[in-house]
Amino acid sequence: KVRIPVEPLTKQHKGYAFVTMTSHVEAQDCINALHGAELGGRELTVEISKRSAPHPKTPGIYKGTPHEEHSVAAGHVSEPLSEPAATCS
Repeated sequence: KVRIPVEPLTKQHKGYAFVTMTSHVEAQDCINALHGAELGGRELTVEISKRSAPHPKTPGIYKGTPHEEHSVAAGHVSEPLSEPAATCS
């Protein structure tokens, strides 16, 4: 799953994306393959995403997805991409 944040008013991408991986190993392999790689003349920063605020408390029942997801953040993307420009393998 890929999520590319955009500015609400202009609908222009913010220059980064979030990619959800199926495992921590897959996420780490992606980081190892793409961190520092060049895309569109710019160097990619690829790392495990960090939350700026904690998750809200749940009412005592886990309501998340049935499997654990691992997100990777890719920064310094200079142009919108209509198809994958880089792969983790």
